Amino acid sequence: MTSLYEQLAKPKPKHAIRIDRSTLDNYANCSFWCKAQLCAEIWARYQAKYPYGSLVEVDYSDQWWLDAFDITMGDIPDWCREVLDFDADRPRNVGVEFHRIMEEYISELLNNGEARNPEWLKQLALAGDARLQPELLHLAKLTGARISVWLPSYIAHEQQYSYRITNMGPKGEDVVLTTRLDLVQRGNNSGEIRIPDWKTGWGKDFHLQPMFCSVVTWRYIENVEHVTWQPFFCRKGTWGKRYEYDLEDLKNNELIVKQAVSQMLTEEEWAPQPGTERCRYCPANIKQHCHAEKRYGDIDTDRTAFAGATEKLQTEVASRIAVMKADCEANGPIQVDDHYWGKDVINKRPSFKRNKGKPGWLGDDEGDDDAD
Repeated sequence: MTSLYEQLAKPKPKHAIRIDRSTLDNYANCSFWCKAQLCAEIWARYQAKYPYGSLVEVDYSDQWWLDAFDITMGDIPDWCREVLDFDADRPRNVGVEFHRIMEEYISELLNNGEARNPEWLKQLALAGDARLQPELLHLAKLTGARISVWLPSYIAHEQQYSYRITNMGPKGEDVVLTTRLDLVQRGNNSGEIRIPDWKTGWGKDFHLQPMFCSVVTWRYIENVEHVTWQPFFCRKGTWGKRYEYDLEDLKNNELIVKQAVSQMLTEEEWAPQPGTERCRYCPANIKQHCHAEKRYGDIDTDRTAFAGATEKLQTEVASRIAVMKADCEANGPIQVDDHYWGKDVINKRPSFKRNKGKPGWLGDDEGDDDAD
């Protein structure tokens, strides 16, 4: 047993730059949105800690990001602070409130030792934020009928997991990757972990989330050799595609996540990226300041710069199509909402003619590809 003196004398770990899963996903979508959201969260934490404005100390990670953005706490604009406003981001608030309800629901299941009781979830939804009705009740009705917790496999729910990487920052800072997992369960085999994830929105493009969660879980829990991450679409009451990673996959995921983190830590422009999935959910107050539509919708006074930016976009589209062509040839068509990208959309203008039953062509989807 170590003495108090030895505990006090033991060097404390260095401060670290904190990056959670949603921040990295936001960056993959749009760096401008990511910056605005980070500033809003930093401001919210500051206000919660110092409601009267008497600044004593700013969290190390928060201060690192402010320095990276070259702004101070007082420079965070009013429109950015409104990113977390209730009416400006209603879908996000529905998600936050429903996750809180699911946390309470699973706790009730564990305490009472019952595998499933959908009525509990509906009752909890009815007791939730009145402003978010009837969304919460709709989500609870479809989710409660499908979700169950097998007690012998249970590990944790709504728990924060983290993975510390030493000397990864631009100046040798430590970086902590962190994520809050909805539910963590043991699989059928030794060393297997399963991670269900509740999805309250309509999006199906998860970017880095499956890889990020698998890496953090793999590094956090000892002797993990296989991780399965699977979304549950609460609005439809269906399971989505399983993302399964063995030990070799996990090592590759770690390299990809680290590369994305390194790119984010050295970002300088934080420029808008219009046309991405994030634009559909971006609050109006951010759209008013990113000038994405004006930037790419009109030719301003600098015609040369506009032409140069267009050429860059053409190059990126060509590169993306080449990647999609190779992926389609190797793995089959790619579903996007209610149609497919396949062989006939690679080298010619896409056609929205109805799919006549031949897989691999652009057309309507006859089935529910989310169900598993």
